[in-house]
Amino acid sequence: MTNTRLGRAAIVSTLVALVYPFSFASASDAPSQTSTAGPPSAPSKLIQPTTDSYGRPCAPPEFTINPTGNTDTQILGRLKRFVTPTYPPAALASGSGSEVAVTLKLDLIGNVKEVVRVASQPASQQFDEATAAVAKYWTFEEPLDCDCAPKDGAEVSAIVTFAVEDGKPKISVTHRKVVRDGTINTPKFQGAKFVVLNNAEIRREIRYPTLARRAGVQAKLYARLEFDTLTGRVTKADINKVVTAQKFEWVFRQELEGTLEKFRIQPITESPDTLTACLPLVFRLTN
Repeated sequence: MTNTRLGRAAIVSTLVALVYPFSFASASDAPSQTSTAGPPSAPSKLIQPTTDSYGRPCAPPEFTINPTGNTDTQILGRLKRFVTPTYPPAALASGSGSEVAVTLKLDLIGNVKEVVRVASQPASQQFDEATAAVAKYWTFEEPLDCDCAPKDGAEVSAIVTFAVEDGKPKISVTHRKVVRDGTINTPKFQGAKFVVLNNAEIRREIRYPTLARRAGVQAKLYARLEFDTLTGRVTKADINKVVTAQKFEWVFRQELEGTLEKFRIQPITESPDTLTACLPLVFRLTN
């Protein structure tokens, strides 16, 4: 992760609206019509990674823990930045529309590295080309593998709808639906609530490592927590990926040693089992 000048230290833990020190497409490169994607009207398919970082088959964790104490399901792979395609002039003049399904391959931080597939219904080359021209500028929440580590090359999908209403173009995108009320919708815990009891308390214990702060080094860590649903306690906590300057990785790991195990969730007595959650942690320096 790129260093910044020394400033006031802040620890942020979220997969929503992160400010990364990596370069996205500049305004001069991307088309002018840009907007932040709002809540989708319906869920679309997200191609979930089915293997961990060692290539072993696995299932994705049930939850991601965010910094406010709320928990999000199905947040990984969500569209963050949507660059609006240009409505094809000939199609606009004739009043015709289409739905374009697009599949994209992402890099480790959610940028599009490849437009894999673009297919319109009804089939139309002009709508396909309009969508493909801007899809490379979209950004997503990085999909994680079942180790809760980012996976390079993960694929996501979305549907872009082109329509003409009262002679005016209307373009919308349908992407992955986000559930924010803590309800678990996986078969193992159908309908149960995932509630973190001491999120804020644990985060107050975490300090920015002095060596890293003085050197102006930032980091993002990806942890995987396993909870016993009967007791609500962590039975296993692993930091499976640290994105930072290599020689500083150990100081961030050391800061979190023994801390992640203190997380507690509200017991789910009706479903005695092990529940897994991803915990992304961002160490960021601000001016």
